[in-house]
Amino acid sequence: MRFQSFSLAAALFSQVIAVPCSDIGWATGRDGDGHVGRDPFEPNGDWDVVDARQCWVRFQTHKIGQNPIDSRITKTKFEATSSQVRHTINNYFGSTGNIMLWLPMRTKSLQYANILSENLGEDFEPVAGQSSIVKSRAIVSIILPSGGEKLEEVRASPPEQEESNENVVNTERTGIVGLRGEIATEDWAYTTATELQMVIFGVIYEQQKAYVQRRAANMRGFGWLTAEKANGDCVVLDFRRFDDYVLRTRPAADIPTNVNAPPSFLTLPGEIRNAIYEILLVQSEPIDLWHGFDSGIPTGLFRVNKQVHSEATMLFYSTNHFVITGSRAREVAAFFFQKIGARNASLIRHIVIDFPELKCPWGFYADVTIDNNSIGILESILNNCTGLRTLRTSLYSTDSMEMKLSGLHYETLLGDPQEDIEDALDLVDTHFRAFPSQPEIILDVYEEGPDDDLREDLESYGWVLRKHPLPDEEEDTRFSDIRDEIRRSLYAHYLDFSS
Repeated sequence: MRFQSFSLAAALFSQVIAVPCSDIGWATGRDGDGHVGRDPFEPNGDWDVVDARQCWVRFQTHKIGQNPIDSRITKTKFEATSSQVRHTINNYFGSTGNIMLWLPMRTKSLQYANILSENLGEDFEPVAGQSSIVKSRAIVSIILPSGGEKLEEVRASPPEQEESNENVVNTERTGIVGLRGEIATEDWAYTTATELQMVIFGVIYEQQKAYVQRRAANMRGFGWLTAEKANGDCVVLDFRRFDDYVLRTRPAADIPTNVNAPPSFLTLPGEIRNAIYEILLVQSEPIDLWHGFDSGIPTGLFRVNKQVHSEATMLFYSTNHFVITGSRAREVAAFFFQKIGARNASLIRHIVIDFPELKCPWGFYADVTIDNNSIGILESILNNCTGLRTLRTSLYSTDSMEMKLSGLHYETLLGDPQEDIEDALDLVDTHFRAFPSQPEIILDVYEEGPDDDLREDLESYGWVLRKHPLPDEEEDTRFSDIRDEIRRSLYAHYLDFSS
């Protein structure tokens, strides 16, 4: 496999995400052509050019079917307090009292937003991407330098007694802060995460190409992005000096001796190879293992050679989210882990399961237990996914659990319902906390739950509640499990996982 230049991948990618400036913003400058062939940095140009490094950004993922423009941030007044910043960092998903937090336009911010890889090499500190940011559906709201001058950074308050400070330390290392002050509408601009990624890839590739060819990097054709201001005008974000944050100079010994030969895929910088793997392999939605790997995922890439296999599988398994749910989830999990092998299983970072099914003979003082199938799934994940970072429970199963536990308050049998509830949740938490990697426990729930006290109980275990809007009555699928089970069972004998 040979690539004449990275512009091939960029051109293919641009066909997917090309969006007019009048709509949401558009990227140009990959090949120096720009808007109607004009150079945004010409001395007498009438372009509004700002230094990208002086901007604040926020990444907002819009829902499928939602108008992307609805995800733009438009507020002009910011009133963050240090206590609000700490609360938001420690209760990231949908907690009451959360505020908007902001990132400077820096490499770590792009890693956090899944635009750049978690590991960029020995010169960079690894930064884990935020799982809630879906790059293909993320809108970037940008506070321009004219607005940044009017705002004050607000950092988290010191921890209270016996309160952990780990989340705050990790978050502030990325640069996340709250903001205080007031800006004008014209201080806003907008683009998409995908367009921003293309510009950064161009910057990285031009640096590498210039160094190999022993010439100065020319960022005029690569280091800029046009975004739409709130009033409809376009603004140019200047990334020409962003090389300070993206790529370090390599030792002379690493320079290929034949600089005129077209590069093979493996001679491309690791950042570019990872970008191509990401385009091909990373899915915007979780991968449901009931169906095996969808035919659209080119897992044949894993068999090109040893190096590509190692790099591609590393990104594929560590970045994607895998769903193991349904009545045959235990069998699917066992088959899946056996098929992909111990090395690949250890790379998996994100898994979605059903909330463990509780067997509770309420009111007769019998021990609360967890269904054997649920225990089997958890043990299978525990034994194979040694690097797990997030363990998430499916929306319909968490909703079912809430309905079941909240109904105990109306039981008339002997016993203390609240004590039964606590016993049940204690048992589940024991299994969740058995993972040596201590993954973040995320429960997908509806915005409105059946019992506020139960919600407080769930949060008291340190579980994160990620809230979803209630479906419209005609779209409510919470009770369509049987239909889904029948559909899934038709595929059960045709699972095909490529190792």
